[in-house]
Amino acid sequence: MSTNDKKDKNEELFDHIIEYGASRWTDEISPDNIPEEELSDQLNQKIDTIFSSARKRANRKRRFISARRIAAVFVVLLTMASVTLMSVEAFREPVMNFIFNKRSSQNRTRIQIQTHGENKDFNFNYLPPGYSFSEKKVSENNTHILYKFKDKSSNIIYLNIILNTSAKNYSNMNKNDYSIIKRNNIEYYYIDDTFSQLLWYKHKTIYKLNGTLSKDELLKIAEGVEYN
Repeated sequence: MSTNDKKDKNEELFDHIIEYGASRWTDEISPDNIPEEELSDQLNQKIDTIFSSARKRANRKRRFISARRIAAVFVVLLTMASVTLMSVEAFREPVMNFIFNKRSSQNRTRIQIQTHGENKDFNFNYLPPGYSFSEKKVSENNTHILYKFKDKSSNIIYLNIILNTSAKNYSNMNKNDYSIIKRNNIEYYYIDDTFSQLLWYKHKTIYKLNGTLSKDELLKIAEGVEYN
């Protein structure tokens, strides 16, 4: 691929993120894998160059007003070119510091995870035989909760909970790969895979359940989740 082709591809990708990034970013957020790394000067320079070019185009693209925040997703894509086996969330903290220009140590954003040794806040009325509560992680602002359950064979169930989410943001999430299951006036979105996923929305809260379980077992767990 020529240099010009790469440039055009990057610009096309950046435009796509500006338009769709805000509605899809929440779907990628998880309170796990918080980083200690900082973005390199070389990567920061590359990002600054991209923003500079994009600002010139912003005169004819009013939607760029919020693009600096949305572009966090693009930072991840750039980083993945040189870093392998790294999750999207592995760069949340340095990305946030870049987005809000918090370069000084006094102003840096810190994202902390509190690990709890017991199950609080949510009740689980059903777990498959052999599974038990393992751990709970909570984001600093208490909007993201991750529950982990496992059995003696080290099979794991994850429940990712995102609180205080509007119905509009949930409806804007990409659900193209999901099949719809309706039960008790709730729409569940299901992906059948090696590590299957069940997604649903209730009381301004998004739930994402993952595990090496059947569809029926995932649904039983989902229907048994209750907020205290």
